[in-house]
Amino acid sequence: MSFTNHNSPIDGWSIIHFLSGAILAMSGLVIVLDFKIAFGISLILFIIWEFIESFFHIGEPLPNAITDIILGVVGFLIFWRMFSSNTMESQSYIIFGIVFIQFTLFILAKKLPPHLR
Repeated sequence: MSFTNHNSPIDGWSIIHFLSGAILAMSGLVIVLDFKIAFGISLILFIIWEFIESFFHIGEPLPNAITDIILGVVGFLIFWRMFSSNTMESQSYIIFGIVFIQFTLFILAKKLPPHLR
């Protein structure tokens, strides 16, 4: 699976979209947002991001963009459910871990040879 194989609804960037949902959920928990507000903000951000990609001609077919939004929402819901009862301190460590993983994946993706992206 290459990172930018947009012929498939799921590509190498799918994990990034999933983890973005996780980061937004954890951020909402850390700053003590209500679920509906955090979910609404996250959904709006996922949709705006897909419009930005389209505007700058990053080029994804509609099924891929829809899958990206769904994966972000799934990541949000899973992590909200898993960590909504944990302490603030553990959530801070979890957010750091997720951001580190996402940043690492992003850097790795950029270093791949063009034919593997």
